[in-house]
Amino acid sequence: MWYQPAIYPGCSTKGGFMRHRRWLTPLVLLGAFAMIAAACSNSTSAAGGSTSGGAAVDCNAAPGCVTVAAGAPIQIGTLLSVSGDNADLGNDSLYGVELGIDHLDGVFDGQAGQILNHPVQLQNEASNPDIVAVIGTSCSGAALGVADKTLGDKGIVLLSPSNTNPALTAPGTHNPFYFRTAHNDAIQGAVVADFAYQKLHAKTAATIHDESPYTEGLTTAFKNSFTAAAIGGQVVDEESIDSSQQSYTPVLTKIGQKSPDLLYGPDYTAECALILKQGRQVPGLANQKDFYTNEFLPAYKTLAGTAPISAFHAHAYDAVNLLAAAIEKAAVQNSDGSLTISRVALRDAVQSTTDFQGIVTKYTCSDTGDCATTVTIGVYQAPNLALEGGTGNGKPIFTETKTLQEALGTG
Repeated sequence: MWYQPAIYPGCSTKGGFMRHRRWLTPLVLLGAFAMIAAACSNSTSAAGGSTSGGAAVDCNAAPGCVTVAAGAPIQIGTLLSVSGDNADLGNDSLYGVELGIDHLDGVFDGQAGQILNHPVQLQNEASNPDIVAVIGTSCSGAALGVADKTLGDKGIVLLSPSNTNPALTAPGTHNPFYFRTAHNDAIQGAVVADFAYQKLHAKTAATIHDESPYTEGLTTAFKNSFTAAAIGGQVVDEESIDSSQQSYTPVLTKIGQKSPDLLYGPDYTAECALILKQGRQVPGLANQKDFYTNEFLPAYKTLAGTAPISAFHAHAYDAVNLLAAAIEKAAVQNSDGSLTISRVALRDAVQSTTDFQGIVTKYTCSDTGDCATTVTIGVYQAPNLALEGGTGNGKPIFTETKTLQEALGTG
């Protein structure tokens, strides 16, 4: 029996937004699992006379523009959970954001880099009218129908390093100002299904998820791929849990009675620990092994003072650089040294991103905001992990590269 705990720390509604300071070195294989988240300038045109850079814009048209005065910083907001239950996930991404800003000038020197001769400044208040764009949210539930709508209605680009729920970029629910560098869970679910079939020779599976969009989206993606004709597996039980529960024995007992070859439960870290502990005592689930997916940066421990605490610092680093490239493309440089950035032009610049080389992957943004459209995912077996508590020398026991079109069955 196999169980997959998700490596992402829990995404509850608790937690705040803050800042840190760290740096980063080249990444690793994207591993997203373990086996078993404006105001407008009143200018009517680009200020300051002659211009260069992006095309001239009409700032009277909604949602307008942001004007950055000569010598003033370009302000980028963050919506990352860095306290409470989600602190590990948010702080890990924030390290990547700050490292990305640090390295905009090509040097990790502890100083903010520049875009078009303007320093970049982080703001943890996303409602600031001078914010050009926002990096976040940490959790899919905080973005879906919440931050994506609130910011999108103001014309503010929201670029997430860690949202993975498929609904955020689905044609019927995607907000046109929302993008992400994180992979779509449809890919992860498909790779887990392939691993279960090819390596574990599983023919039956059960799934378990909590109330979060993240875990429900992953179990759905896994089921869709595992039961598809290419694999022909059978999901014999689908259960849901309340993340606040202290005992999962009743639901695990119910699952155990079906004796599935695989139990797929992409729940958050705290829940996983409890489920794994209690599941080992349940008949039919007693022989499970724990697999964790992730390959992290070797230097992270030295720079952050700890082993990697989540999977998305590199995605956040890439988000900063992708956004910086889009700002350079969209901004109008005025003769007085100021910048005028049309919110629509910035959105379009992000949207048109093609073959942008990051440290995680090469990004090409889809029409509905998925920028990591080709992803390599690895499965690692604990304790061979480059994580706190692991041996730090792990190698994947299964890797697969899959496009989003392949995962969705559209290509």
